[in-house]
Amino acid sequence: MTILLVLVVWLRPAPKFASYDLISPSARYASDGTGIDQLDSNVNPSSKGAPQYFLESYSHRDRRFAGPTRLSDAERQQGLARLVRAYLAKMDQLGIATWLAHGTLLSWYWNQHIFPWDVDCDMHLHYSGLTSLAQCCNGSIHIVDENKYLFDVNAYIRERNGTRDRRNVIDARWIDLETGLYVDITAVSIAEISANNETSVNVVEAKDGHQYLESDVFPLEHTTFEDTEVLVPKNATKVLIREYGRKGLTLRFFRG
Repeated sequence: MTILLVLVVWLRPAPKFASYDLISPSARYASDGTGIDQLDSNVNPSSKGAPQYFLESYSHRDRRFAGPTRLSDAERQQGLARLVRAYLAKMDQLGIATWLAHGTLLSWYWNQHIFPWDVDCDMHLHYSGLTSLAQCCNGSIHIVDENKYLFDVNAYIRERNGTRDRRNVIDARWIDLETGLYVDITAVSIAEISANNETSVNVVEAKDGHQYLESDVFPLEHTTFEDTEVLVPKNATKVLIREYGRKGLTLRFFRG
């Protein structure tokens, strides 16, 4: 059944945010054997046989914490809003830049709130931020407003080629231990090839194959999402058109 949703587009002018240096995915961290090197010290980074690290239930929830009861639509949407606010607060506390990506960025574009049909949230960060997260917080539990959340970093983050490691394109998750709902976290780093054959410009890419012109992403800009401060790409509209086409920014129908 086609559902007609009337969405109000309200985009506030956003001030520019400080730019960040990108670190090549070939760079090594924690050469003393601590932190990031411990994540996959027994795995050949170029191996095609790495098992899938993140497993979820049919309802897009972490099966370890989801429980047997399905969430209602209202419970899921409220849980996702609480989840993303807690994630943003924690990342701000850690000093690691993160910004909206994919469907979550699209929902921000339309009304600065999570879509009613969304089942998870998507966030980007730098590869350097990912390694910092792995070193400081992998496996750690955080309490935000009396709710417990887990930072879980994929063991195979040093392999940045998604073609060789298709089962591990999600780099990390922020997981609600009560509901099993999660934020998918993927890192971007400087790409060796350019998006749409534009060879004269710098490009950043994620392990899942998504590529972005560096000038479209940085410097990041401040705005609001779910009534809290958040960062988005500098040219968010252009980023969204590349991923969803112009219809994704104009059609007011959701075919669920």
